[in-house]
Amino acid sequence: MNRLTRIAVTLFASATVLIVLAKMRLARVVGLDPDSSAEFIANETRMAELAVGIAGLLVLAAASLIVVRLVGRGRNSGNP
Repeated sequence: MNRLTRIAVTLFASATVLIVLAKMRLARVVGLDPDSSAEFIANETRMAELAVGIAGLLVLAAASLIVVRLVGRGRNSGNP
C-alpha cells in the first residue's frame, strides 16, 4: 500500500473516531435539565461542534491525498 494511501486511511479512521466521541458528548447532554446546567450544555455543544469541524478537515485532507495519489498514478502510468 502506498504511503499516501496509508495516511489517508489513517485520517479517515481518526475522523471516524472523532465523530463517535462527539456523538458520545452530545448523548451525555440530552438527559440534562436545561435550566440548571445551561453553561455545561453550551460548552459540551461547542466542543462537539469543534470535533465535527476537525473531523471534516481530516476527511478533506484524506480525500485530497487520495486525489493526489490517483493523479500521480495516472501521470506515471505511461512511463516504463
